[in-house]
Amino acid sequence: MARAVLVDGEAQSAVAKREGVSRNAVCLAVNRIWNAHSEVPEGFERVTAILPKHKAFLVRQWQREAVERLDAKR
Repeated sequence: MARAVLVDGEAQSAVAKREGVSRNAVCLAVNRIWNAHSEVPEGFERVTAILPKHKAFLVRQWQREAVERLDAKR
């Protein structure tokens, strides 16, 4: 249900009707996935920045390395 809303762009009410559940049930599912996705591990911080391409490349590289380190700890 959450995928239909978050990825496919369907309205929560349409998904609820199709799945035979309340709109609130769809809303709870969407919120659960959104919150899990938005979670930032302890010691990390989410930032948004506008950077020159070469700097953005470095930041993406740092992000990949940080994710690899986190995955290795799990």
